[in-house]
Amino acid sequence: MYENEAKRKPHVQDIETFIQFGTPKSTFVKKILVDFQADLVLVGATGLSSTERMLLGSVTEYVAQNAPCDVIVVRSEAWNQKKKTL
Repeated sequence: MYENEAKRKPHVQDIETFIQFGTPKSTFVKKILVDFQADLVLVGATGLSSTERMLLGSVTEYVAQNAPCDVIVVRSEAWNQKKKTL
């Protein structure tokens, strides 16, 4: 879905889609970032409450603390509070 949308943008040149199985936290940090030799990760914060974070854990927090490269965390409205813009 996002790949097709990105391909329509004139400034987007290279798109690669891949699927990895595993837990999001460790798979992203230990497999994807290492395979891509990333210099920077841009990750969004979901806006979970402290109780939800305690029960579910925070992928964003795990990535920020364990990534082998720099991480920028972007905060915005919680995904379920966003208005549909498309």
